[in-house]
Amino acid sequence: MSKLKYPGIAADLSFALQELLSAGFLIGEQNLHDLTVVLGLLPAPDLRILAKDVRLADTGQPKSRLVECIVQHCSTQRSVFGRSMHSVVFKKAKRLLGSCCLLKEEPRVTLLRMLLLFSLTDITLEDEDAGLKVLFSLLMANMQKIVYPSYTISRSVKALRDRDSLIRLQKLLFSAAELMGHLQRHEFEPALQDYLMAKREFDNYYKDEDVVRYDESLPVWVREFTPNSLYTKLLYLGVEVLQKMRNYAAAVIQLEELLGQTAYCITSRGRWWERLSLNIDQHLKQPAKALCVITSGLLDPHVRTGHKLGLYLRAVKICSSPKNKSLKNRLEDVPAVLCQEPPSRVFHGKLFPKSTTAAKTSFYAPDFAENEGLCGVEDLALMHYEQLGYTDGVHGEGATMTTVLSLIFWDIVFMDGIMDTFWSPFQSQPLDLRWDNFYLNRKKEIDRRLEELSNWSDEVLCEKVENCWTAHVGETCVLTSWDLFKSVDHVKSLVTCIGGSVLAKILEKILKDHRHCRGGMPDLMVWNRKDKTFKFAEVKGPGDRLSHKQMLWLDFLLSVGVDAEVCHVQAVGARQLKRVNSSDTKT
Repeated sequence: MSKLKYPGIAADLSFALQELLSAGFLIGEQNLHDLTVVLGLLPAPDLRILAKDVRLADTGQPKSRLVECIVQHCSTQRSVFGRSMHSVVFKKAKRLLGSCCLLKEEPRVTLLRMLLLFSLTDITLEDEDAGLKVLFSLLMANMQKIVYPSYTISRSVKALRDRDSLIRLQKLLFSAAELMGHLQRHEFEPALQDYLMAKREFDNYYKDEDVVRYDESLPVWVREFTPNSLYTKLLYLGVEVLQKMRNYAAAVIQLEELLGQTAYCITSRGRWWERLSLNIDQHLKQPAKALCVITSGLLDPHVRTGHKLGLYLRAVKICSSPKNKSLKNRLEDVPAVLCQEPPSRVFHGKLFPKSTTAAKTSFYAPDFAENEGLCGVEDLALMHYEQLGYTDGVHGEGATMTTVLSLIFWDIVFMDGIMDTFWSPFQSQPLDLRWDNFYLNRKKEIDRRLEELSNWSDEVLCEKVENCWTAHVGETCVLTSWDLFKSVDHVKSLVTCIGGSVLAKILEKILKDHRHCRGGMPDLMVWNRKDKTFKFAEVKGPGDRLSHKQMLWLDFLLSVGVDAEVCHVQAVGARQLKRVNSSDTKT
C-alpha cells in the first residue's frame, strides 16, 4: 500500500483505506489466503523473481500465464524439507508484496459495469475489464494529452433494453476473454466448453422474439453493442475452436446457423461464406456443395470486395481441378468477379539474415542511400523510386488516402443532425463510419463536396487542405495520421499532383464503403511535385503475394486512369546486386 500515492486526495491514504476496509469494499492482507490472488497482485518483475526462485524454465511469459505455471508447479512439487511448495511460495509472495489490500469482487464488478455502460461504444472481445479504458481516456482528455474532435452528442435509442441486458453483456465479455485465453494457450477442450455454454445461452436468448424485435429496431451500428451481437461473435470464435479440434462437420453446421440469420454481425458474412466454402471443399470433400455455397455467398448483398473475389477464385480452383472434371462447366453459373493484371516492377536488394523465422524481413540500405544500415522492404522500394525521379513518398497504405479524405471532408464526418452517431465525448469517429449508412446519412453533403472537389483548382484544393489542417491538427481522428506527412505543405504537394478530379473518384469509393475499402490500398504513394507525376505502388518482398483486397484496389486505380503497379523486391547476393542495379525492370 506504500506505493499508492494520490496527493489530490490526501498525502496519507491510511485513513481512506481503513474507511474502505470498514465499509467492506476492500480485503485486508490478513484475509488474503488464495495463492492465485496473491500472485496476481505482484508486479511483473517481482513475479519473475519468484518464478526464478522455484526454477521455472520460462520466466519471460505473460503475467497471467506465469501465475498459472507457478500455481501448477506448487501443486506438484515439495520443498527439500518435505514441506508443501504452496506454503513456501505463498510466504515468499506475501513478503514481496508487502502491505496490501484487494478490491472485493462485487464492488469491482459493479464499478466495471458502470464504466461499461459509459463506454459501450468501445467494447471489444479482447477486453475482459471492459470499461476501464474509459478512465484512461478521461485522464488523458483532462490532461489535454488527447484532444477529441468537436461534435454534438445525440442519443435517441438505448442499445441495452434493460438492466439484465447490461449484466448479460458484461458476463459475455468475461466469457469471451476466457475463451480467447484458452485459444491462445491451445487449451481447446476448455475453449470448447466455453463455446458450448455460449451457444446454449444464445439459442435460448435468440428465441425471445421481444429481444430480437427490439434489437432489429435499432440502427445497425448501434445493434453491434447488444448481447446477441456479442453472442454471435463468440459463436464464430467457436468455429475456430471446432476447426482446431478438426471437427469440421460441426464447424460447418455452426457457420450455416450464423448465415441463417441476418440480424447480427452482417458485416462478417463475407468471412463466414469464405470459411464455409473452404471447409466444405477442403475438409468435407464436397466440391459440388461448395460451389452452391459460393454462388449463394456471391449473391449475398452483405458480401463485399475481397470476400467476393476470394469466393470466386475458390470456384475457379474447384472447377479447374482435375479431380472435379464433372464440375468444369459449372463455373458459368457462378457470378464472375474479375480484375485486371496490374503492371509490375522489380527492384533488388541484399537481404539481411533473419535471426528467427518470425523476424521481419530486412535489407541492407543500397549504396546510393544517404543513410547506411538496415531498412524494411517498403523503405528500400522508396529509395529506388527516388532514384527514378519520385522526389517525395510515404509508406502509409490506407492511411495516406484516409488522411487526405479527412482534410477535405472533416466537417461532414463530424456534422450535426444525424442521430445516434455520437454517444460519448471520447469518440474519434462517428459510430456509423464503417457502415453503408455513413454515406446514406450524408449523401447530399458528400455528393455535393465530391462534385466541388472534381472542379477545384490546385489553389482552392490547397487552401481547403491547409485550413482544415490548421484548425484540427493534433485532434484524434481515426481517419487521420498526422505524423504520416512532414507538414501541411507535404500534403498539399501530394493533392496537387493527384488533382481534384482523380481524388474525388478515389475518395468516393472509400466514403461509400469504408469498412471494406480501408484495407488493401497500395503500400506506397510516390510523387514528383515539380512535374506533377505520382504513382501508387504495392510492395511485395520475397515470397509475398497480393491479397484479394490489394488486387481489387489496384484494379480500381487502373480503371480510373491512375498509375499503379506492383513492386517486387528480390533478394540477391552482394556481387549479383552490382550487376542488376542498373537493370531493374518494369513489365
